[in-house]
Amino acid sequence: MIFYKMKSVCLLLCALFALALAESDDRLSCYSCSGKDSGCPEPATLTDLANMDMTYCTGVLATGCTKYSVNYLSGDVYTFRSCAPLIVDEIDGTGLNFCDFIAKMYAPLTEGSLVKGVDCYNCTTVNCNT
Repeated sequence: MIFYKMKSVCLLLCALFALALAESDDRLSCYSCSGKDSGCPEPATLTDLANMDMTYCTGVLATGCTKYSVNYLSGDVYTFRSCAPLIVDEIDGTGLNFCDFIAKMYAPLTEGSLVKGVDCYNCTTVNCNT
């Protein structure tokens, strides 16, 4: 009896592993960088994109590719590209999409005239955070 239960568990695990392998090709990949100028240019040229690292989005939350740029009063633009959750839950249980969350986080700096503004883009297709 124990042999049959172990066999069933083994078959189930093998099926899950095969399913995971089949799904792994569909993982979302995103450009990944942070910084300014050549470190993470905005806008990025095709040459810039060819030299950027790629990352696969993983985790239990629904994720997407994101790109957001912080525009400083000095004229510097710092850009961040990577995976991010599509929805960020707040303490009160309300969910914000990632870009709304970023805008909310930078709002005090924008209102206090420390940051000129923040541009954000969140997407769910492969390599879309160009």
